[in-house]
Amino acid sequence: MKFLLLLVLTSFGTSFASSSDTSILCQSADEKNRLETVDRHAYPSMAADEIMVKLVRPNSLDQYHRVHFLTLNRNVFLLNEESFSGRREAFKLSLGKMNLQNQYPQAKLVIKIDPYLGTNDRVTQAETLRFDLSCAVNSGTAFENACSSDDVAEYNNSLVAAVLAKDIDGVEQAIACGADVNFTDSSGCSPLMLSSLTQMPDCSRVNNQPRQTDIFEWAKAKFIFNYLLDEAADTTIRDRKGETVAHKVAQQGMAELVAPLKKAGADLNAQAELGFTPLMQATVRGYWKVIQEFVTADVDLSLKNSSGKTAYDLGEHLPKSIRNLLMPSGSGGIVILGSSSGCSPRSIEIQMSKPTKLTLKSSTTDMFLMESNDLGINLMAPAGGTASQIINTSRMGTFKFKCGVHGGRMMTGEIEVTM
Repeated sequence: MKFLLLLVLTSFGTSFASSSDTSILCQSADEKNRLETVDRHAYPSMAADEIMVKLVRPNSLDQYHRVHFLTLNRNVFLLNEESFSGRREAFKLSLGKMNLQNQYPQAKLVIKIDPYLGTNDRVTQAETLRFDLSCAVNSGTAFENACSSDDVAEYNNSLVAAVLAKDIDGVEQAIACGADVNFTDSSGCSPLMLSSLTQMPDCSRVNNQPRQTDIFEWAKAKFIFNYLLDEAADTTIRDRKGETVAHKVAQQGMAELVAPLKKAGADLNAQAELGFTPLMQATVRGYWKVIQEFVTADVDLSLKNSSGKTAYDLGEHLPKSIRNLLMPSGSGGIVILGSSSGCSPRSIEIQMSKPTKLTLKSSTTDMFLMESNDLGINLMAPAGGTASQIINTSRMGTFKFKCGVHGGRMMTGEIEVTM
């Protein structure tokens, strides 16, 4: 497979004589994978400040013939994301430290390709290609060595400063130079924890104030958070209060970060001081959207803090519709299992005017649907996942529901509402 990339070079503290003087050659230790400059004379329409490179891999087909814009940020090449036929591709080349021979022996190339709907309605899987390379760059002038220090602590400090300042380029630069994404400060706070904060540099202090920042700052914080997760940031690290990054996300009201944490395998049920889970902290602070995200992530609603209270018990101040989401399954909860043999059970009994949590759970690779127009039930459980809804009706009687594979055969069941 060959990837053609268009590099737009912008100097920081140094300048390039011209693109015709600029070239790059990288290769893996086994010399099988190469990233090399393409003869620009084959592309007469290219601007004077652009160069073209290609990634050559053994036994690969020339499936991609892409032109991308890539900027040079000191010694880190960063490629903007672009979409092709609905599939997003993102390339990033980090050069890292330069040695005495003006080479970069620890360069890294990461290519991320999102899934997309291909021919015949086949969904391709997401791909992440990683290459450890040794690179030589000829810029025509002296090339700045932005990673000249041998002190890792210097890069760790730079990483923290960049995270707190929401400086995306600074974060990427510090990591490229060797910063440890999992180091902790005197309070036990990791860069990932700090990336979810907006008001204080000490993540071990209790912050009861709502998140105060503009949308642009929030977007940068989210980008840095996900970038650190991609760089293998540890979600299990605890600060001196026993809190994980999931607790920080809950405290700050960062609802959009719950799903990435779940995808990264984070323990969303971790209990800190006084037995508080992230969901409990979001409940106490009244962050409705965060509560909904944690419930969607299928956290354990039955957990209790050191005072014996669940998140539901702590949510007396919440609107009824939000608090009902916190009701543990053992408290009037009913689970409908969607499997290859259909939905079970087919007969359900609930009490009138008593909130009942109904959960549809798919145990297969299919998406399951359950609906009842009479009771306002509309549940869609993803493959291997769950979906929940609170039923609270003042009507007695027997009501029909349908349940089955979404887009497939539906079976009929009954819900009996009694006194």
